[in-house]
Parts: sequence; C-alpha cells; structure tokens
Amino acid sequence: MNEDEYELEKEEALRDYNISKNDLRKRRTGKIKVTLIVLFILLIVLIVVRVIFGKLYFSLPFLNYNKSIEYKLLVNGEHRNVDFEDNEDTAIIPGVLYFRRSNYGVWYNMERYNEDLIFVEDKIILDFKVSECYTHTDNVRVNCDSTNDKLVHKEVMPKFKSIYIRRNGKNNVTYDGEFINDISSYVKESGFYYIEILAEYDGVETKLVLFPRREESIKWKR
Repeated sequence: MNEDEYELEKEEALRDYNISKNDLRKRRTGKIKVTLIVLFILLIVLIVVRVIFGKLYFSLPFLNYNKSIEYKLLVNGEHRNVDFEDNEDTAIIPGVLYFRRSNYGVWYNMERYNEDLIFVEDKIILDFKVSECYTHTDNVRVNCDSTNDKLVHKEVMPKFKSIYIRRNGKNNVTYDGEFINDISSYVKESGFYYIEILAEYDGVETKLVLFPRREESIKWKR
C-alpha cells in the first residue's frame, strides 16, 4: 500500500467514525427528547388529576396500621366514647398519589358502653387524654386496645388540626375551622349533630367522630 492509498483509507475511516458518532448523538438526543415529552405529558396528567380529584390513595385491606394511639374523649371532664379512623400515608408521587394504611374502631368508655352521647349542659368543653401503648413485659409499642388493662400507657401530645360541626344534615354547618375546645355556641340548638375532629401524631392522621344530640332533641324527635 503506497502513501496515497494509506491517506485515502485513513480519511474514509475518519469519515465513517464521524458519521457513526453523529448517528449515536442523534439517537441519544432523540431518546432524551422522547423522555422529556413523556415526562411533560405525565406531569400534565398528574396536574389535571390533582385539580379534578385531589390526592389519590390506595391501600391493601390486610396491611392495617397497627400502632394507633388511644384518644380518650372527655366531655365536660367526663369520659365518653369516640369513633376513630387512623391513616398513615406514604407518598408515591408527592402531592398526587399515596399508599395508605388505615385502622378503624371506637375508643370505649367501658362504664357507659351503650349510652348515647347527649349534651345536657349549656357549656360544652371537649378535651382528650392521648397515649401510646406498650406491652407490660418487654416495653414494645403495640396497637392500643381500650379493653386491655395490661398495656402501659405513655401520654403524648398530638396536634389537633381542625374541627367540623353540623346539625341535622350536611347543609347546616355550624363550625368548620381550627380546633377549639369550647364548642358551646355551635351545639346550643336542639337537634342531632355530627362532629369531626382531625388530629395528627407521628406521621399518622386520625379522624375522630362524634354523633351527639341535645337533650331537648329527644322530645323534639317524638
């Protein structure tokens, strides 16, 4: 091979290399553009879903939250029953999609198990004694159980976020805002009430629900 042939072959090899390099760059650029387009479309879809449906949750029925804390409800200093729902959420897509573990039940006042919650006094003050529960033997935190008197209770301070009160149907909302203890002026009329309180502790949001009525509403219903 003479020198001219060698230079010609060298130029062809360099040209083929540059062509291959440009093709590779184009393919990479194309993949990046496709990825960006897909991500942009996904973002638009997520925004639309968030605006229309709000946050989305999914859960598995056999994966329940098993470390609930105990909320003892006091009405004017007297222990009463309260329904509860615990929700522990793990973000899959923050702001849009969450995995939820839930726990439902009632914290009982065992002395007045079957008594309805009736507001008699003019002044109604709500309060809570809240605690984590641990085994007596090895001090392991477990799900609280109001019927188990062998658990060790350690008092905690959750954040009470809001309270919602309505009377005789969804259209008669008497209060919807920050949590307050004194609800006297919002439950003073005769009727049946629905009260929902949201609290949060250790990453778990708890909804507490009461179904009280004014004493006069017993006669009113008849």
